[in-house]
Amino acid sequence: MNTLLPEIADIEALFLSGKVAEAKGACLALIENNPHEINALHLMGLMVAEEGDWQSATAYLRKANRIERDNPMLALHLASALKATGALAAAKAILTEVIDANPHFAPAYNNLGAIYFSEQQWNDAVAAYHAAIDERPDYLDAYYNLGLALTKLGRHEEALNVYQALLQIAGEHVGASFQIACLLMLQKKIEEALQSFLQLETQYPFHFETQTNLATCYLYLGQFSEAKLHYLKANEINSADEQVAYNLGVMNMQQGLLDEAISFYLQVLKINPYAFAAHNNLGVAYLAKRNTAAALMHFCAASKLEPANEALSHVIAMLSAKKGLAFAPIGYVRSLFDSYAGHYDAHLQSVLNYNVPNLIFAALNPFLTDERLLVLDLGCGTGLCGERLKSISHKLVGVDVAEKMLAVARQKLIYDELILADITEFLSDQSASYDLIVAGDVLVYVGDLSAIFAAVARTLKPHGYFVLTTEQSVMEDYYLGPTGRFAHQKTYIDRLADKNRFEVLQYHVAPLRKERDEPLMGQIYVLQKRSLLASG
Repeated sequence: MNTLLPEIADIEALFLSGKVAEAKGACLALIENNPHEINALHLMGLMVAEEGDWQSATAYLRKANRIERDNPMLALHLASALKATGALAAAKAILTEVIDANPHFAPAYNNLGAIYFSEQQWNDAVAAYHAAIDERPDYLDAYYNLGLALTKLGRHEEALNVYQALLQIAGEHVGASFQIACLLMLQKKIEEALQSFLQLETQYPFHFETQTNLATCYLYLGQFSEAKLHYLKANEINSADEQVAYNLGVMNMQQGLLDEAISFYLQVLKINPYAFAAHNNLGVAYLAKRNTAAALMHFCAASKLEPANEALSHVIAMLSAKKGLAFAPIGYVRSLFDSYAGHYDAHLQSVLNYNVPNLIFAALNPFLTDERLLVLDLGCGTGLCGERLKSISHKLVGVDVAEKMLAVARQKLIYDELILADITEFLSDQSASYDLIVAGDVLVYVGDLSAIFAAVARTLKPHGYFVLTTEQSVMEDYYLGPTGRFAHQKTYIDRLADKNRFEVLQYHVAPLRKERDEPLMGQIYVLQKRSLLASG
């Protein structure tokens, strides 16, 4: 006895209730009984698409489309399936046909905009989304997508207006509120962005991107503890995010919390065993814990990932020969400061009471005249020292190894020339041309300063000045501390000064900044290059 096949609506109800296998079986039976049943082919295509089987979805929907060419919704779904398989040209062709036949069918314009967006054809995407909204003025998805495309074009004010219009239609549209907050960040309206993200957090405390953006806002504002708290929340929500785990490693390293830093760097390596920066930073962290074997293991792993990295090869050679580390690996310094660039100024000045630029200028001031100087700022970073040195310079040159730090410095329009280079390599190619060379808070990433002192002496004019700061060591010539920075002994600096024919014009000890809410004492030297004719 034949049984009646379920109706399409019944099959759809089965699928929506979670009875997927039963729904698909019933739909296949219906298709087997009637291979040209449009609704069954269409529904089958949608059901397998829901499962991510876009190839099968395309096959079912294409068959249905061949049978019924004038069904715009069916063609729309076929275009979506083709887009998902990467067949963008075929998807665009179908949508263009749909628009030609149905010029008032708003979803076709919206989906065409989505294809242009995926091809990074932002202007075409904007035009398509506008067309969708013209046909349907309350089309929420088209408004949202239009805002994204305008943002890609850098038309931030227009994007804000679009999202605000969307909120006028749908006041609880969370996506629009989130994108407005992101745009405020892009416009550097950090306080406004922060308040928007905090409001979103009250509604959606487990939204990952809200937590990471809150962390970013707090970093821009120099509120390090709050930023770290939100990165920790983000890490709890998604422990598989490599960047968040890495950021937490860097932040803990900056605080001298070595065990915590190591834990987060190891988390990065679980996510991505080939993360060069994590291996490199683990090497520095383990060295600071005096665990040379573990440090060497991670430096070697980093070297396999960047075999042409000569500085890293030199570190490995030193450690393999059981010698102390003479400098922090360039890759470590670069990755540390590139991750730090966006919030460097705010963190140092607002949180750490960073005083190095003022100390340098005050120490140098007694020896200045009205003459403008050719000045070299070694490890210039974002230009904090440069801001003080500009007034005494006829030309100010900055050198740093971190590209993103230089990008921030460039925006300040302080320097006449900015150079991306390792300071030792840069100095080796210079002639005796500078009146003043400043090394403010950069020698903490070099242990053995002999090469730098010799190079500075060659690069300065006779009677030129070398102003430097270091952190204090009381036991050894230099040693690597728990923050991954080197400290230097006064007698060691004095020996290098004498060897390279520098006269110590001024020396004093002062707080460079805070570390764990305590003043970090450092040494400030003003040295002058002696003439070869001078005695001594």
